[in-house]
Amino acid sequence: MEQTWVRAAVLEVPQIYLTEWSAFICGWSNEAKPFSTHLVGHRAATGKSRASSAVLIYDPLSRRAVTASGKVYELVGPANPQSDAIYMRSEWFSVNGGRYVRDATNDFAV
Repeated sequence: MEQTWVRAAVLEVPQIYLTEWSAFICGWSNEAKPFSTHLVGHRAATGKSRASSAVLIYDPLSRRAVTASGKVYELVGPANPQSDAIYMRSEWFSVNGGRYVRDATNDFAV
């Protein structure tokens, strides 16, 4: 019998409430690849840190962002660029090979 392995991301609820959040712009070693903006913070349901894929659309009225992975993030409460979730940003750069360009939190703050 053949087993099918499902990646955890497929099983996650696409609506993610992010607290203690901030945003950053990422550049890439391949200069042909455009800059991308990402969210980082604590997932309200679990309290665990999380970094998003590239933000494609942001609605400042609902404070919701749709990412390249199709997930919908809602920013809850005030931004906190000094949150412990900032560690997740460093890990994200390490895994994805990007480089930090600038903080973009104010672009998302209401």
